[in-house]
Amino acid sequence: MTPGVAPRKARLLGFALLVATFAIGAFAGAATDRLLSARAPAHAPRGEDRERPRDRARVSIFEQLDLTPEQRVRIDSALERGRRKTQAFWDQHGPTLRTIVDSTRAEIRGLLTPEQRAEYDRLRAERRRRPEEQDHSGKGRDQ
Repeated sequence: MTPGVAPRKARLLGFALLVATFAIGAFAGAATDRLLSARAPAHAPRGEDRERPRDRARVSIFEQLDLTPEQRVRIDSALERGRRKTQAFWDQHGPTLRTIVDSTRAEIRGLLTPEQRAEYDRLRAERRRRPEEQDHSGKGRDQ
């Protein structure tokens, strides 16, 4: 093996593990959010606390179970506790994750040519706008 190859492989492996960890964390966070988000009150007036399509799908699961009023109250309480725990977790660990993601992106940008960097920045900006445009058009990310 030539000098410099092993460190390069180690850096590449480290980067791949970092990306995999981030991806798994993102998927786990999204799944946790879906599981723990409580629904808006069923009696909410139109326009206020309007549910998104995926929220309606989540609500229909509980509606299909023919829950008793006591079960509904207890499930809502469990969901609320879970949401508070999840929020506390993100409040504590979110800044660390943000730092890791930002430094990884900065490292990646440093490896690109000026033309690639400009295109990378444009594509990232487009991705950040896309969900907002879908939400405003009435179509959520999940459709």
